[in-house]
Amino acid sequence: MEEFTPLTKHRTIHLALAVVCIIAGWFFPRLINLQGVSFALLCLISALQTLLMFGMPALLLIRGFGLSEKQAETLYKRPSSLHAGLIMISAVAYTLVGSLLGALAHNFLDSLGVDISMPAAIVPKTLMDMLIATITIGLITAFSEELMFRMALPRLLGMKLGTGWTIALASLAFAALHLNLIAFVPLLFFSFILFRVIHVRGSFLLAVIFHAMYNFSILMMNYADAQPTLGMIGISLIVFIVSTRLLLREERHETDHSGV
Repeated sequence: MEEFTPLTKHRTIHLALAVVCIIAGWFFPRLINLQGVSFALLCLISALQTLLMFGMPALLLIRGFGLSEKQAETLYKRPSSLHAGLIMISAVAYTLVGSLLGALAHNFLDSLGVDISMPAAIVPKTLMDMLIATITIGLITAFSEELMFRMALPRLLGMKLGTGWTIALASLAFAALHLNLIAFVPLLFFSFILFRVIHVRGSFLLAVIFHAMYNFSILMMNYADAQPTLGMIGISLIVFIVSTRLLLREERHETDHSGV
């Protein structure tokens, strides 16, 4: 946590513009008649909403408030090929691990009598659909959300709060703003993992790779209409634990690269 300084005119303007973008992004899809819209257009609309709600506000906040010295280091550091490979394996495995956590959350809420409405799944039907979804839902969404929740928002919170509270609140916001009660716990754990990866490896790009591969894996499962078995989930859990431990195993010998 750094010493808090009052808002300047420059910061106030950028903060106000960021809020306007978030509000515009929230209402943007609600102003469009989505009935009969093609899959490609739906993906583009979703990507534009993500840019308005998270990408553009994050850039405005970073421009207005800057980044801490540690954040700037993580933003531009390229990961090694080994770490990039491990993070991709970890992300693919976590897709099924997250589905298990989601299923447990669903059963728990159902036992409490909570009425659960599941959001519509994004299901590519053709290879072209898959390509468009990968670029829009996979890459653009991953970069926009990571820039907001692993950079811009922690920067703001970190000016007033300690590292622990900053990570906790940014992770809660990340999970809550997906508006999916079943996915809340998997996404919360997802966020904690990425904060840890950035802290240990000092590379923001690793978080983007993990997020993009996670999104891509979900899209691929929907495209293939795959139904994971308990055996597949069990193997994925082992792969996730091993790949993540390998990714973080040298943390005791490395300098603190906190992204907060």
